[in-house]
Amino acid sequence: MSISVGLACASTAHAQSSVTLYGVIDLGVTYLNSAQVGRADNQLNGASQVAMTDGHATGLSGSRWGLRGVEDLGGGMQALFVLENGLMANTGSLAQGGAEFGRQAFVGLSLPCFGTLTAGRQYDPLVESVQQFAASGNWGGYMSSHVGDVDNLSNTSRVNNSLKFATSPLGALKLEGLYSLGGVAGNATQNQVWSLGASYAGSAFNAGVGYLNARNPNVLFYGNTPNKDLATANNIGSLGSATAPEVLPAYAGYVSANTLQIVGVGASYAIGKTTVSIVGTSTRFQALGSDSGPNPLGYTGNATINSAELGVALS
Repeated sequence: MSISVGLACASTAHAQSSVTLYGVIDLGVTYLNSAQVGRADNQLNGASQVAMTDGHATGLSGSRWGLRGVEDLGGGMQALFVLENGLMANTGSLAQGGAEFGRQAFVGLSLPCFGTLTAGRQYDPLVESVQQFAASGNWGGYMSSHVGDVDNLSNTSRVNNSLKFATSPLGALKLEGLYSLGGVAGNATQNQVWSLGASYAGSAFNAGVGYLNARNPNVLFYGNTPNKDLATANNIGSLGSATAPEVLPAYAGYVSANTLQIVGVGASYAIGKTTVSIVGTSTRFQALGSDSGPNPLGYTGNATINSAELGVALS
């Protein structure tokens, strides 16, 4: 008895070259019955507040506009690019720390039967494989993030200087890998980021798993936009809280970690019009006390923050 396995690949026709302009505007009015305003005398702490906010803060999705282009190169091969600008619709200012195209900015090639290779500022495979099962990626917005988005499932941090390859769907399975070059002479691993992801898309059952590893995360992962400074001794307080927007008080004391590791897994199952989903993540800050960032509390060793989520959606 003999068994043979073959992989057939046929070139298919593609649509003509095109450039698409797209965007989202998300604005809301937020009421707080007990606001913390940061006054030293605490006279206004606990007062009520009404404010207009962009979707980046409390809405369903951040406001944005973008350009997406595709150029047919023949034989099923395509060149592509995406330029996506985030903005604060309530003020008109740039989001993502003032980066002109801070959400996404990349170019790439789509290769028939192989996949897509892209280069630039991009989402990591962990986000793309697991975010779809989290409330923050569907209906909850940033307010439903896990502990200040410590696992990045709400896209607080993108990855600069990255190469990413995503396979063409292997049946219901898709695989992705990303590597970001640190750019440090004589030390190829300093400031590097790498990530892997896999997702399965079935008729009723869907699942995804991802991993991200960032060396010196304070430099290339948290502090990689123009106006959002690295966490330094000047903006890390004695209690470990931070004013640098990427490093939230929930975990600002850990920016001295030499390595950030995030593992995430998610799954969903549809029963009629009801979809049940689960998400679990583990964020680990390794080798605290390195020279990657300030360490006002003198942390050493490792720290781990675990998050779990159960969701039910009705359609």
